Amino acid sequence: MYSPEKLEPFLDLMNPLYETVTKCAGKLLIFAGFAIRPGAPGISPISFIFYDGPEAEARSLAAPLFELGPVMTNCNMKRYAEVTDVWPIMMGPPTHQRFACKNTPLVPPIDVDAVKGLLEDFGAFNAKYGASVGPSRVVLELRYSGVTASVPVDAMAYAGRQQRCLIVADAQYDHASLDTAMRSEVRTMIENLRERIAKNTGKPEADEVVLNANIGNGDEKLQSLFGENLPRLKELKRLYDPKCRFDKWYPIRLE
Repeated sequence: MYSPEKLEPFLDLMNPLYETVTKCAGKLLIFAGFAIRPGAPGISPISFIFYDGPEAEARSLAAPLFELGPVMTNCNMKRYAEVTDVWPIMMGPPTHQRFACKNTPLVPPIDVDAVKGLLEDFGAFNAKYGASVGPSRVVLELRYSGVTASVPVDAMAYAGRQQRCLIVADAQYDHASLDTAMRSEVRTMIENLRERIAKNTGKPEADEVVLNANIGNGDEKLQSLFGENLPRLKELKRLYDPKCRFDKWYPIRLE
């Protein structure tokens, strides 16, 4: 965890770290988190490092994160199941167990200026709602998708083969009366991010063809999501689920 004044240099590390993640071809995964700690004067960056190998190698690959000077470090090699059993980035106090989140895939290189804009929106969101949304965060996931992307299109449902990062705005709050407002807030934050990226790059950020639902944004059209596989998926749906009992995420409707 870093102090708020390290936010900008922390963000400047995102593209170099993504290059390192890519070179590791699936052995390294880095989560960059952004949250407002009680009493802190701004947004604090947080990093989580996952590595399939010796701890010394992981520390070497993620050296820029250590060199940046965290104010708190709790790094030691654990089995993945031990980490997810007490998943720190998703936990909060018992009074804040309601969630609203929205995400979007990012095509590398990461548009750091657009992410800074998202964090400005996130800061305004926290100032607006205060302690009632205390554990909320933004998470940028630096992952390698080359292995999945190498699978032939006709061997899995999804048509996309691009390598992507994922960024999530996650509101964690304490009362059901905030449900509608929180869903609206996170959607607006992510939509603003997409607009900034489109403005900065001159083209839409998300072309709606994603590698899997985990790095989708929930708004993709079926044809663009499944591509040439859609007719075959409709036949399977008609055969095995004609009443559409499976109707979440991206349900295939039968005409």
